[in-house]
Amino acid sequence: MFIPMAVALLDSTGKGIPLSTIYHDGTLQSVSSNDQPVYTTILRITKKEEEFVFSGIFERPVPSLLRGYSAPLRLELDLTDSDLFFLLANDSDEFNRWEVEQILARKLMLNLVDDFQHNKPLVLNPKFVDGLRSILSDSSLDKGFVAKAITLPGEGEIMDMMEVADPDAVRTFIRNQLASELRAEFLSTISNFFLVENNRSSEEYVFNHPNMARRYLSTYSHAQSYLGSLEDPEFTNLALNEYKTATYGYLCFRIVIS
Repeated sequence: MFIPMAVALLDSTGKGIPLSTIYHDGTLQSVSSNDQPVYTTILRITKKEEEFVFSGIFERPVPSLLRGYSAPLRLELDLTDSDLFFLLANDSDEFNRWEVEQILARKLMLNLVDDFQHNKPLVLNPKFVDGLRSILSDSSLDKGFVAKAITLPGEGEIMDMMEVADPDAVRTFIRNQLASELRAEFLSTISNFFLVENNRSSEEYVFNHPNMARRYLSTYSHAQSYLGSLEDPEFTNLALNEYKTATYGYLCFRIVIS
């Protein structure tokens, strides 16, 4: 067995803690590069149970594990909800951030389904909203990642985790709440996207990751119909205008009729 586990430790501000040495298998191993500390290192796991002790860590860190999907695993993380929300808002590793978002979304949906089945009021955790807001507001993030991050787990995935399948009403509630509370961020994302695309309309299309990611973001932003669920005249008019003028008219048309 060999599992390469890419790991970083985040401090209370969300920044990576410098790593220099790790105690493992009775020896103190250097992980620095040219005597300079690193912020992500690979733990080489070869046994069912292993212990790695990082030296020089002077505050409680939040671990960012399996960074960059360094191994094809699904982790069961022994982290608190506070740690997960912290990673959602701060982790610089996009795969890890998406994975944490999916874990939190599944837990959130299952808890809300239970509340719904027991006739309790449905309340969306504001930390989840804030985590998605931080993603939508960060223009430096890969657009394909943003599209994935704002997509909730499918009904089928949630149904497989339930004894009584009943996720539809809860999923609709979450989408409507996210659309309402993140209305400004969604509108800004879509408006900025079309502004960039219209400015590039005369350019020759190149099949590459940035162009694919931009189109993927458009597809998901519209297909999910977050803002369309609000039946807001402002957004309906925006979609109609883009349907008439943009190359993504089909996506806008789907929103208008949804």
